[in-house]
Amino acid sequence: MHLNLFALLVGSTLTGYSQSTPTTPASGSVRFEENKGQVMDQHGHGRPDVRFTGSTQGVDFHIRTTGISYQFTRVDGLRSSSTDAEQRPGSPRSGEALMVPETITSHRIDIDWLAANTDPKVRPARELPGYANYYNVPANDAPALLVKAYGSVVFEDLWNGVDLEYHARSGVLESDWTVQQPEDHTKIGFTVRGADLHVDEAGYLIMTTPLGSLREGRLSATQRGVERPVRWVVKGNVVSISVSDLEPNVPLIIDPPTRIWGTYLGGSGYEWPWNVVSDGLGGVYVAGSTLSATNIATTGAHQVTFSGQFDAFLCHFGGNGIPTWSTYYGGSDDDFGRDCAVSPINGDVFFSGATISGTGIATAGAHQELPCGTLDAFMVRFTTEGLRVWGTYYCGIDIEEGNACAVDELGYVYMAGWTLSEDSIATPGSVQAVHGSPNNMDAFLVKFDTAGTRLWGTYLGGAGEDRAYDCAVDAQGAVYLSGRAEELQASATTGGHQPAFGGFVDAFLQKYDSDGALLWGTYYGGPDLDTWGYCAVDEDHVYLAGTTLSDSDIATPGAHQVVATSPGSFDDDGFVVQFDHNGQRNWGTYFGGPVGEAVLGMATDGNGSVLITGFTTSSSGIASLGSYDTSFGSLDEGFLAKFTRTGALHWSTYYGDNSNDVGKGCAALGGDIVYMVGYTYSTASIASPGAYDTTNDGPNDMFLVKFDGCDRGPSTCSPMRWPVAAGIASCLP
Repeated sequence: MHLNLFALLVGSTLTGYSQSTPTTPASGSVRFEENKGQVMDQHGHGRPDVRFTGSTQGVDFHIRTTGISYQFTRVDGLRSSSTDAEQRPGSPRSGEALMVPETITSHRIDIDWLAANTDPKVRPARELPGYANYYNVPANDAPALLVKAYGSVVFEDLWNGVDLEYHARSGVLESDWTVQQPEDHTKIGFTVRGADLHVDEAGYLIMTTPLGSLREGRLSATQRGVERPVRWVVKGNVVSISVSDLEPNVPLIIDPPTRIWGTYLGGSGYEWPWNVVSDGLGGVYVAGSTLSATNIATTGAHQVTFSGQFDAFLCHFGGNGIPTWSTYYGGSDDDFGRDCAVSPINGDVFFSGATISGTGIATAGAHQELPCGTLDAFMVRFTTEGLRVWGTYYCGIDIEEGNACAVDELGYVYMAGWTLSEDSIATPGSVQAVHGSPNNMDAFLVKFDTAGTRLWGTYLGGAGEDRAYDCAVDAQGAVYLSGRAEELQASATTGGHQPAFGGFVDAFLQKYDSDGALLWGTYYGGPDLDTWGYCAVDEDHVYLAGTTLSDSDIATPGAHQVVATSPGSFDDDGFVVQFDHNGQRNWGTYFGGPVGEAVLGMATDGNGSVLITGFTTSSSGIASLGSYDTSFGSLDEGFLAKFTRTGALHWSTYYGDNSNDVGKGCAALGGDIVYMVGYTYSTASIASPGAYDTTNDGPNDMFLVKFDGCDRGPSTCSPMRWPVAAGIASCLP
């Protein structure tokens, strides 16, 4: 169950000045600033129970270990003051009378959680740029330096099986409760001090104070597409939640996504986007290939002219859906863009793919300046402005394709793909220095430094066909490799969940350290076809997603979908599985309707959830009730689905119209903002009114859509706050 409880916003008394060095956020944004000793009470004593502080719409909030505290502040009238002290000599207004409050009225509300765990795991997410230094702190305490701020905060297992996330929606603070089992909603409860409580006829929780009334949003919940009655319960100053007619062990779903905008991109030819990634600043990069000579590159881009064959392309979109720059990439022959990744060091973007071209790919002094075989992998680095820094081939005498790339915390870049070449791929001493089978593809993984110098490379393959489709890096510098295999060498799958080959084709997942040593590996699959194999990581987990025909060894008991929808048929289902960082499975689930599905991309959101995208031919079993698009069009239809960290389906939606529509990649900006990229033959229901490109100009076009993954409840509070100096430390009365 996912309950959206609109959080109350209050101001706090503020004292003391600080010297700050933050990057100022956009107006109206919400920052969750960690407490490193700068928060104190009215007596100057420290408040270590306060974990995070922030403000929104001119009001402050303090998140405590046991609840959240609020204080409304109202200014009644202004008067002029002409005292020397208040005129602040030397200021631009020196000599003028200052306007000060006639009366300042404050009122405090405390919300305290009932019978909650005393030591939940507190996990901030989406670290924001900049920091603050506080010098006015409690007596004898050291200054609070390098205080960081975040975009959201999660309390894991606040009650057993119940998580609480604080985040923002359109500049307004929100709190979301995620409940692993439906019956666990009875654990949620809190007391409210400082307000009179009642539930109005519309289902809002009303909190009345001497300074006005606030209301928390109405609750809603569904199971398997069926709405369940849910309401607030108020007994004195205690608030809880009641849900009726529950089906046991089936998750409750609310908060479907809403589309912010959607756009086409393309010319008169074909477009094949391959993936989308966040730039960390609200925009995204899209990598793909095109046969269009127009409507792709922007003026002044690295390559504005189409070569005449397939060209790769890389496009940067702002959060408003407008391309800031877009470039072709290729020579006189076919070039295919496959993936892109952003450096956390400086925001530069790396771009990988495959090429037949002998020119226009590599730069002077690169790892490999010249092509090698009939199809070669490539890697190129661009600045945030779209200027090429370096480019290189990666190839042997035969075929290579660079299907995926990822960048670690040091700015080093990994590329994964597949090859037929027996030379120039693996480095001496690597995990597998020799190609596994001369007549079949082997997967490969290679690491470059920031200048494009190869550090190491390895094959991964056995006697059959083995391909890497994805790679990802974690915060500790480990790299994960995933794909499909027809039976690897025995050492490739030791230490993980499934060391033995399931049969026919299996997905696989491996973990390497930053020096290229294999830490563990696992197959994932049953007796039939289990393929694609995309991966993503977050702080605590690694995920694998793909497509399966197997009717066993995929889902775990109690999962969202424990059985294949069409066992024994040729209709695939998608699957998602979560592992810990030691390769042990936590949960796995099918995802699909009665016909067929393919999962073609995945991403994590930084808040413990995971997203998958692809296409489906099923007219049922896909879209959750109330989602953005619950109607199946025809032929292939794109889909986007979000799962919680415990494997419950949060929401899922179709995306498309009456022709073929395929989701190829997805990206999340800290949880609620979600992007989906794909290609479409449809001419309606794709672009939003006023979008950058509202028409499909070719046989097919790329589409990019931005969703808001959670609805917001309204508030009737519009508090006033007396202006104070920026960056000053806060206190609680």
